[in-house]
Amino acid sequence: MTSDAYRYALESAGVREQLGTLVSGVNAEDEADLDRAAAEAQSLVRAVHLPEDLSAAVLSAYHLLGESVIVAVRSSGAGEDSADTSFAGMNATFTNVHGTPSCWRVW
Repeated sequence: MTSDAYRYALESAGVREQLGTLVSGVNAEDEADLDRAAAEAQSLVRAVHLPEDLSAAVLSAYHLLGESVIVAVRSSGAGEDSADTSFAGMNATFTNVHGTPSCWRVW
């Protein structure tokens, strides 16, 4: 499952615990504190590189699709678009992705 892979990447980079600490210290009533914490969390996640074994698994699955197949890659929430929530437009989508990148990131 992709959410398991995401958590694995964060854990491997030592970021998952940092995010938990960051979130636990946020004052939800203070908009400036929420903005600060969100920016810090984004910075932590964007610095994460995929572990070698996870990168190899993704590339292996991609190559099973065929030679230089063009795909779209979209970030997604684990509980996205349920009866109680909708995150339409909140995620990043990258189109025309092909080949083997020199550096994979979680975001």
